[in-house]
Amino acid sequence: MLVQGKGSPDGNYLLDLKQALPSALQAYVPCTQPAWPSQAVRIVELQRRVQAVSMAFLQPVVRGRTSYVLRGLQPTEDRVSLDRARQSLADIQKVMATMGQIVAWGQLRSGGRQGSATADELINFAQGRKWQSKLLEAAADCGQQVERDYHLYAQAYADGLFRIWK
Repeated sequence: MLVQGKGSPDGNYLLDLKQALPSALQAYVPCTQPAWPSQAVRIVELQRRVQAVSMAFLQPVVRGRTSYVLRGLQPTEDRVSLDRARQSLADIQKVMATMGQIVAWGQLRSGGRQGSATADELINFAQGRKWQSKLLEAAADCGQQVERDYHLYAQAYADGLFRIWK
C-alpha cells in the first residue's frame, strides 16, 4: 500500500499488509502451543522476539475474524541470490551456514518464553543426532508440497483464474 505521509522524499510510505495464516509447521509440532489472540499477534510477537530490530510499522491488524501483518517496506531490502549458475557451491554453502547462524542466534535470543526451550535446552538438543533424520524428512515433505503448490498455481494462472487490476 502506498500511504501519504512524511516517509519518502515524496512524502509517502510503502506498507505491506499480508493475511496471517497458521504456521506451515503446525502439523509437525506435537507439543501444545501458546494460545494467541490471533495469527497476526503470534507472527508479530515471535518476529519481535527473534529479531534484534524489527522493521518499521510491524503490527498485527485484525479485521473481523481475519488477521493481517502490517510492516513497512524499505526502498531496498537485502536479498541473496542462490543461483548455481552465478555462484559456486562453496559460496552458497557459506551463505547457508551464515543464515543458519543468524537463525540460531534468534532462537537463542527468544528462548525460554511461554514454555519454549531455554538456551541450554536448545544447545543440548542440537548436540544430539535424533532430530537430523526427522528434519530431513520434514524438509523433503515441505519441498514436495512446494512443488505441488507451484504446479497448481501455474495451472490456475494458465487457466486465467487470476485477474490483474490496473
